[in-house]
Amino acid sequence: MKIVSKPRIKRSGSINLKDESQVSRMKQRYEVIDLPPDARPLLVFINKKSGARCGNSLRQRLNLLLNPVQVFELSSTRGPEMGLFSFRKVPHFRILVCGGDGTVGWVLNALDKQNFVSPPPVAILPAGTGNDLARVLSWGGGLGSVERQGGLCTVLQDIEHAAVTILDRWKVAILNQQGKPLQSPKFMNNYLGIGCDAKVALDIHNLREENPEKFYNQFMNKVLYAREGAKSIMDRTFADFSWQVRVEVDGVEIEVPEDAEGVLVGNIGSYMGGVDLWQNEDETYENFDPQSMHDKILEAFMLRRTAEERLGHAAAIITNVLESAETNHIINTSQKRALLQEMALRLT
Repeated sequence: MKIVSKPRIKRSGSINLKDESQVSRMKQRYEVIDLPPDARPLLVFINKKSGARCGNSLRQRLNLLLNPVQVFELSSTRGPEMGLFSFRKVPHFRILVCGGDGTVGWVLNALDKQNFVSPPPVAILPAGTGNDLARVLSWGGGLGSVERQGGLCTVLQDIEHAAVTILDRWKVAILNQQGKPLQSPKFMNNYLGIGCDAKVALDIHNLREENPEKFYNQFMNKVLYAREGAKSIMDRTFADFSWQVRVEVDGVEIEVPEDAEGVLVGNIGSYMGGVDLWQNEDETYENFDPQSMHDKILEAFMLRRTAEERLGHAAAIITNVLESAETNHIINTSQKRALLQEMALRLT
């Protein structure tokens, strides 16, 4: 894919104070100018730390397909603000986020702060682990599915012709018992978990920060998620969860079952890598409307303990991940058998 007209680049002589903290660190400061009125260039953000850890390869390939000025790599010291600053005078640009759900949220938060009159639409190249937002927006569940459907060139063509949809974003406030905020509000795009699933997500985040080398592809990331989930099930970390929380929905208090180990508030129809908790495709649930990401309504779920024996359920989680990997040709039968044996030894 080629941009209709290559943008001219000039070095900027001034920076807004709002952008100074991020943009002043740029060795070269550019802005895109003098584009044709109908130009719709693509601004790309890549997070090489996302689940699949393919950032370097993606950047090299995108630099060949696009003008390198359009491609920005995100890091702890270089956020989306730099790319948005460069494109701030482009009236009709689009954004491609190469990363997981967290990276998409990072870019959307940065967009909110720019106060665009007409915010640019955002597409996703699913390079994370779960990629739930990419799934519900039909961008795929991982880089493997993207490659099977034609690769980056096809993605860029799809972006050119993609329809724009609306995503509800919710502001979440954490207050103390006196009603005072404990921290600044956060935005929620996908779902908010309290309890067992939130602990697993936090444990994985901490493990990734301490041992990034363990998170070298999407499949192994899912195995690590399954392992942490299995440990949580066996340890019964949240056995007394129902006595610790109170749930109120639309002003009505909801009873928390004794076997509940978590509460989930969902905005989209995909959870933990593609699970449809709302069962949108099950026609037997006639009393519920299909879940929608733009109906200004949230869905609440109770995450309950399984009636199965705990170790058996933990093994079932891992087996499901491995069978999915085999089906998608990520591993073969022998590799699956070896991994099952190894995980069984670790769980016993």
